[in-house]
Amino acid sequence: MDQSYYAQGAEVSAPGAPAPVVAVSPETIRLLAATKPWVRFLSVLFFVVIGVCLLGALIFLTLGSVGTGAGPGALGLVPLVTLIILLVAIYLYPAVTLFRYSSAIKLLVETGQVSALEQALARQKSFWKFVGILALVLLCLYIIVGILAVLNLSRM
Repeated sequence: MDQSYYAQGAEVSAPGAPAPVVAVSPETIRLLAATKPWVRFLSVLFFVVIGVCLLGALIFLTLGSVGTGAGPGALGLVPLVTLIILLVAIYLYPAVTLFRYSSAIKLLVETGQVSALEQALARQKSFWKFVGILALVLLCLYIIVGILAVLNLSRM
């Protein structure tokens, strides 16, 4: 087991031996508790944005089918509604992850258990991993769009 993950002086138990008793410091709990309202706010904000996007998609589909009698495709709204659904799918994971993270912080504050701290940190890790992957995907898309734009301008 890698000793660098443990505080200096902390002993790592041998395989099969009972795990050492570990306590979460009050300062750790206080610091995480201070982030909980912001985490919960952001998760609720994500859910509100998801709701507004779904409502917008429904309105676009309704307007498209009522306005022309030929359905949403007649107004070219299908690509827009598809984009909205894609955004909802992208926003859903971080919304749920942040909500679970704030719930784990609440459990940590209530119980002080190490397992609650581990659960909170696992949720936080999942959120930031998703954000990092999304940032890489968007960076690649920006590069591709930039290259296509330069190629398109060179044809003129």
